[in-house]
Amino acid sequence: DGESNDTSQLFNWHPLLLTLGFPVLMAEAVLAYRAPLVPVKDRAHSKAYHFLLHTAALICTVLGVVAAFKSHTLKRPAPVPNLYSAHSWMGMAVLSLLTFQYLMGAGAYVWPKLPLGQRRALGPLHSYLGKSIFVAGLATMAAGIQEKQVGRL
Repeated sequence: DGESNDTSQLFNWHPLLLTLGFPVLMAEAVLAYRAPLVPVKDRAHSKAYHFLLHTAALICTVLGVVAAFKSHTLKRPAPVPNLYSAHSWMGMAVLSLLTFQYLMGAGAYVWPKLPLGQRRALGPLHSYLGKSIFVAGLATMAAGIQEKQVGRL
């Protein structure tokens, strides 16, 4: 019937939530032990702060991805395909790694907690993966910005 709709307002949640999730919340979570924005009393509080920030970052990231998918799917007269660009595939890889890292960290350090020796052994890998996922997320954001800029030329 020629009906169309504008899903750009829904899509606008994608960059907003992912900007909040990655360069803001995730950066602070990565720095929670070394240079926290909010003063913390001790290591236990640093760990809780780190976990809380990662929880908020993961929620923002998931909601931002859902906003992109829904805005594509609801677009009329024809839906926009999902996962059509390097940015979208990079984003799904980063979200998968972030989710794995979050669950691994929660299982090892929060619930039910591994024995101290295993936690210490896992620490360097957890730290390396966290920093790598953060950098990959920033690269994904740069790819998304570049994709939008090329589309406007």
